[in-house]
Amino acid sequence: MRYARLLLAALFVLSLLPAVSAGAAVLDLSEAVSVATPIDESVSSPNMTHVANVEWDFSLRDAERSTPDIAGGTDVEFATIDGRDYAVAGTYSNGLQIIDITDPEAPALVSQYHCDVLQGDVQVFTREEVDGTDTVTRTYATYAVEGGSSNRAPSQCFADAGVSADAGTLFIDISTPTAPEAVGFARIAEGTHNQSVHPDGEYMYNSNSGGCGGCIEVIDIRDLSNPTEVMRIESTSATGEDSHDITFSADGTRAYSAAIDVTMIIDTTDPAAPTVISSIVDPAVTLHHQSDPVTIGDREFVIINDELAGAAGNEVCPGGGLHVWEITGDMEADPQKVGAFFTPEVTVREGAGTGVSVSGIGVVTCTSHVFRIYEEQEKLVIGWFGAGVHVIDLSGLADVPVAVSAGVLGQSVGVGMEEVGFFRFNNSDTWSAKVMEWDGDGSAYIFADDQTRGFDVYHFDNTAETAENPGTWMSPTAALERLDALLATGFVPKQYLICDLTLGRAQLFQ
Repeated sequence: MRYARLLLAALFVLSLLPAVSAGAAVLDLSEAVSVATPIDESVSSPNMTHVANVEWDFSLRDAERSTPDIAGGTDVEFATIDGRDYAVAGTYSNGLQIIDITDPEAPALVSQYHCDVLQGDVQVFTREEVDGTDTVTRTYATYAVEGGSSNRAPSQCFADAGVSADAGTLFIDISTPTAPEAVGFARIAEGTHNQSVHPDGEYMYNSNSGGCGGCIEVIDIRDLSNPTEVMRIESTSATGEDSHDITFSADGTRAYSAAIDVTMIIDTTDPAAPTVISSIVDPAVTLHHQSDPVTIGDREFVIINDELAGAAGNEVCPGGGLHVWEITGDMEADPQKVGAFFTPEVTVREGAGTGVSVSGIGVVTCTSHVFRIYEEQEKLVIGWFGAGVHVIDLSGLADVPVAVSAGVLGQSVGVGMEEVGFFRFNNSDTWSAKVMEWDGDGSAYIFADDQTRGFDVYHFDNTAETAENPGTWMSPTAALERLDALLATGFVPKQYLICDLTLGRAQLFQ
């Protein structure tokens, strides 16, 4: 717990930046940034290679303030604008980063937008808008401002939006990637840990992960200059936890909210009037961090990742895994767990620069984190903090037994999920890893936002030899036994969550 407290203290140290004004929105990067060729030690499967790294420039960050990690990278999303591809990456305190990835092996940072906030979670959406007599497509990024980080010195993002710094969500127009500009702000008293825009582009669901008293704010964003809260979805959490993360189905009729100790399935056919369909409480999950739907064959599932100990320097690797619940047909109202997956056990080098740094010694953060599912390829790509980047095959879920309860710790029940690729450096601290586009043969470039390394590009070759160790797929009972075995060693999940930066929430084991 002392590591968590140290990190929280570091994150909330306040110091003043010089005042900024509209018109100085973007750092001149013409000579400041170059693609680096890291020489760090690494280990990987035969089908994974590292092709590029972009180190963040820190010119806009106050020299008196540093984050616990060197680069502070958080989430990453993508946009195609005027025929070019871009990665849009968030950071702790270091602003919004926009990288041209049209040539994935030669990524170029084209802008860094000054926004000194936490945690900088980013989402991207587009919509058609009328500009005079023309209809134009505009691309926007939402940017999360946690409660407690907004009272820092003025940032360009708030100046451009014409508002005083506060907690909530910024709307940044990135239609011109070299000149991003905040055009609106949703002021949310409880803050924004992250947020999800409904596929219609007109409503945003806010996850504040602490402070709302168990809710999701539904916000009308049709007018970005005047976002308006229209209602709140009450959480079904038994302890009053708020939503931590929300994923919409592609058609916008469902939302899946990971809310620390519960996952909610929500009918969002009318995004302004959602209703909760069912809830999932999983005793083998210590922290519902992200919950995403997937259809494999003719079966529908929700995959929930357990961010063991809130990523608070848990020193257990691989930490929390991926837990799978079936929601096919009538099971949507009564979900049934079919199994859980854990990457192979790994040892992250002692003293590696991952997670919290205490007296210059790295404390290992290792657990499943931000992922994305690619249904057509039947793959899941995920950042696993100190364990790096992983590619997991989901095709076996089509044939796993329904609601299996038998099994022995470590024994596979069918082959629901298998690790087919991985890459990790000795200093990996990967927050998120995603693919923008897959090749016809199932290969892809993977883009990762890393807490210590900055922006990394990997290549997954689907035609090459896969990972030797496929990880462990186990029954629901075995997954619970695994957690019990961990607790029996004396391990206690931290009370204070680092990922959501919220004191006193989610008192998991006392």
